Amino acid sequence: MKDYTVPVGIPLYTELKGVVVHENDEPFVCVAFDALRCGYDDVMSDMISQFPTGILLRTSVKERLEVATNELKKERPTWNIFLTYGYRSLDIQEKLYENTYTELRRKHENWSDAQFREAAHRLIAVPDVAGHPTGGAIDVVIVDEKGHRVDMGSDLYDFKGPYEMFNSSVYGRQLENRLLLRESMMRAGFMPFDGEYWHFCYGDREWAFLEGKHASLYSQKTLQEALVMLR
Repeated sequence: MKDYTVPVGIPLYTELKGVVVHENDEPFVCVAFDALRCGYDDVMSDMISQFPTGILLRTSVKERLEVATNELKKERPTWNIFLTYGYRSLDIQEKLYENTYTELRRKHENWSDAQFREAAHRLIAVPDVAGHPTGGAIDVVIVDEKGHRVDMGSDLYDFKGPYEMFNSSVYGRQLENRLLLRESMMRAGFMPFDGEYWHFCYGDREWAFLEGKHASLYSQKTLQEALVMLR
């Protein structure tokens, strides 16, 4: 039986670069903002300007997210998984990466190009291997019966707190909540990114690498391409 509490690692850029990219032509779907359990976080609302009606995902990602919610409810019947982010356009991914890379250069003048790239990738994926532009990577949290986020030990997208999945300062109920989310998502076929407790993927290069597969299921899409594939 799979142990969902075992760390799966934080893939390097060079490792993801080695995964072959395939595209299965699976359509995108939109999870509308007026639907239950969906909404961008205030600090991660960059896609609203490009697609203001909801969060884009691949079809299987949405279906698996519903499975994950059902898995969660086996332990906590009144709790739900809340989707905060899905598809990200390539131009936004490139801008976020460039900003991070530039900031690191200010702080570490003696690093090599490879060191800069890997360090930046740890914070925001290098654009050519990023999962969000495929529609296969998502950010999620758990909300209780009142719609409030449960305590995970740090706020969503708070990179000054203990945001890593197995940070040693997170324990007790906070760690239990993280593990509950992690197990529910993995039972539905997602793979976790242990560098951020809220990030999970299916079908992208990171998922393929962590699952030990030769190739991805999805390739990156521009916003225009994603909209053409919208079901």
